[in-house]
Amino acid sequence: MTFTWTEATRPIGDVWILPEGDGRMPGGSPSGTLLQLGYPRRQRFVGTWIGSTMTHLWTCDGALDASGKGLTLDAERPDMRGDGRIATYRDIYPQESDDHRTLTSRMLGEDGEWRVFMRAHLRRQA
Repeated sequence: MTFTWTEATRPIGDVWILPEGDGRMPGGSPSGTLLQLGYPRRQRFVGTWIGSTMTHLWTCDGALDASGKGLTLDAERPDMRGDGRIATYRDIYPQESDDHRTLTSRMLGEDGEWRVFMRAHLRRQA
């Protein structure tokens, strides 16, 4: 499945950024998101994420990989099965170039295995 999404990011001082997303869900309904992400004194990335299609505030925690170009964020979010349980998710954002990054989203299964449920290519527009 392919869909188009736009994101505009603005800084808040030297520590925080606010990426705001806008697009349509796979069924065509409009959707908006807001991520607040920063690198405060505890030497980890922390943040929150909200989306117009959900009522749960996600809290994120993560770090850069050894190369310093890939960000991994972990979060506790509602399980995609919709039964009210909370599951562990991991979003991995390697920086492919100054104008291209990818996103791979995974959910930790009850068997302890990570399952990929989404891959996205994010490209800068002029």
